[in-house]
Parts: sequence; C-alpha cells; structure tokens
Amino acid sequence: MMTLILFFMSIVLAQDCAQTCNVCSQPPCTFCPGHFGYTPDLSTRELIFEVYGPMAVSSGPGDTSFTIPRGRTITDIGTYHWYGQRGSVGTIGLQNVDSGTLYGPWQASGYAGMHGAQDVYWVVSPYVYLPAGTYKIVDSDQSTWSYTPNDCTGSEGHCWVFAKKENVDGSSTSQGKEASPATPCEQTNLALHKLASQSSTATDWGGNWDASRGVDGVKTGNIFDGGFHTDSENSPWWQVDLGAMHDLDYALLYNRQDCCGERAGSLEVLLSDDGQSWQSVYKHDRSIFGGTDGHPLKVGLNGQKARLLRVQLRETNWLHLDEVEVFGCQ
Repeated sequence: MMTLILFFMSIVLAQDCAQTCNVCSQPPCTFCPGHFGYTPDLSTRELIFEVYGPMAVSSGPGDTSFTIPRGRTITDIGTYHWYGQRGSVGTIGLQNVDSGTLYGPWQASGYAGMHGAQDVYWVVSPYVYLPAGTYKIVDSDQSTWSYTPNDCTGSEGHCWVFAKKENVDGSSTSQGKEASPATPCEQTNLALHKLASQSSTATDWGGNWDASRGVDGVKTGNIFDGGFHTDSENSPWWQVDLGAMHDLDYALLYNRQDCCGERAGSLEVLLSDDGQSWQSVYKHDRSIFGGTDGHPLKVGLNGQKARLLRVQLRETNWLHLDEVEVFGCQ
C-alpha cells in the first residue's frame, strides 16, 4: 500500500511540475523531477539555472545564457533534444560571453524521456570552476535543441545547470571534489624546463625543433632561434608534463612572429592527470595571435587540476609555437 501511495505521489508531483513554465536564474532554484530525466546528487548540488516550458517544443533556440555573481563550481549541465537523432548524443560546453573563453566542450550522456524516447536529455558533469560572469551554453547540435515558442522562456533552449552547494557564507560545502585552489598562491611558470614531447619533429629546413624548446624560457619570435616544430600531419600535438598535479590558473601561448602564425588558428588546449584521458578546455577561433609583440594567447584554466597540458591542432598542418608557459600554484 505504501509503495502504491508513493507511486501516485510521484505522478502528482511530476504532473504539477510539468504544468509550470519556468525560467529560474536566481539560485537556489527549485528542482522538479518532472522536468528532466536525470537527477543529480541533490545533497551536494543545487540548481542555479533552468529553462523549461510544458507546451509543445520546436528546435533551434536562440542564445541561452546564465550569470553567476561569484565563482562557482559547475557540476552538471543538461539540454533537451526531443527531435534529435536517437543514438546520437553530442557535446555541451560553456563560453564566457565577455572574454570568449570556452570551457569544454564535454561529451554528453543520453537519457530517455517521455514515452521512453531515447537520448532526448543530454547531460554532462564537468565539475569545472567558473569565475563570476555570464556564460552561454554551447550545444553541439543547436538545430535539434528544443525550446518552447511564445511562452515565458522566450527563445532560450530547455536546459538546467547545477553547481556545487554553498554554505551560508558563500563557501563551498565540504562534500565532493574541489575544482579550484582552496587558498591563494604565488603564480609561477610551472612548465619552465619541464619534460616536453610532441607527435613528430620537423626535419626540413635544417632547424632544431625539439619539443623541449617550447619550455626553455627563450622567446625570440623567430622559429630558427627558439620554439618547437612538428611535421605536417593530422592533428599534430605538443605537450608538457608538469611533474605533479597542480592547480592551474592560465597558459600563455607565444606564436612565431617571422611567418606562418595562421597555422596555429585551429589549436586546442587539453589537460590530463595521467596522459591517457584528456579534457578539452579551449578551442581557438582561428584568429591570428601574437607572442613577443606583447600579445600572446592567454588561455584561462581557472583553477583546474592537472599534471599535463597539451596543445593540438584540429586539422592537418604543421604545429609550431615559440614558447608555452603554464601558470599556477607550485
């Protein structure tokens, strides 16, 4: 009898939630199990952003963004794809609206929705620390992301964002892993003279372009005087082993200045604990950046913990940079 009562109570709750159009951007938001097919651990997480409409959906929403007034650790992000291709689940990322810094994207897992439809809920659990700011949710298939026209949600896509719970004073709860440094520290270049490697080493043009030249502290802007250089190949990479796990703040990538700076346009930055599993934390927009001219590319790492940092191209080309510096807590 008790089981039957609880069953009917869950139905009533789901129906009640399903009738409410909701855009919550002032945490903590009330989590309603009837809105999504996935429930994270609510003892360690709180809902900080939700867009939901109970009426019929269309696909292809406008920009969907949320603002956090202070740094938060984002634990879970979900989007809804009613008209998505079953068995095909994409990625979700976050982009700072002001700086353009991209976090992720992360490969999503698919969850079933109404009538058992598979893979309609896309969910990632990045556990990434974000500084205060406004962030746009970047869904890899905007064309199938669902939204409800002409209701309280406007043109925003159905989604929800969870963050690590905070104490009354705004500090994080002690449960769960930390994604950012607990206390401030003196920033230092952790990559200097550390072990570096690369997918190949160019042998043409008579230069010495070993991977170690990317962390030797020499910045000239001329590839013949400093810097590393791979062969032209599919997705060439260069990486540095920092020797231990560190809280990373940002990386500075110095482009060559003598020529060919556009070759770094498709670069991606990845982090790893063990050299086997890698997490993408930044994808460049193909613009040309500088180096010794005072305009290196700064990639925010925002307190993420890692031992290895990799720079990789997303195309077939030569990969070469003058120097790579990685700043964080010693």
